[in-house]
Amino acid sequence: MSFTAALQKVAANYQTTLLLVDFRRRVMVERVLDDLRGHRIGHRPNRVEPRAIKRRPKPHKWLKEPREAARARLGPVPNGTDSQCYGPDGIAAAERTMEIELAAESTG
Repeated sequence: MSFTAALQKVAANYQTTLLLVDFRRRVMVERVLDDLRGHRIGHRPNRVEPRAIKRRPKPHKWLKEPREAARARLGPVPNGTDSQCYGPDGIAAAERTMEIELAAESTG
């Protein structure tokens, strides 16, 4: 039995077991457990799950510091907007600025 199916079965009977007296509750729990033990998943040939990360590569670097610190390093936003667009080439200019500042920090 799959974990999800077992969880659904237990959740479906949970409220009922709370309302029963002690003896009947034990009987109900035993019945649910017997039902769970008896249920088997069928043979599923050629069922293989790939062991790989399904994350697509992105043109941005990982943000390895708090967002506020990264924003402060970029400086004030032009025109007082909250836009990430710096100049005609967009975010690329901001990334170049950040790379230059990081290089300056590491050498100095």
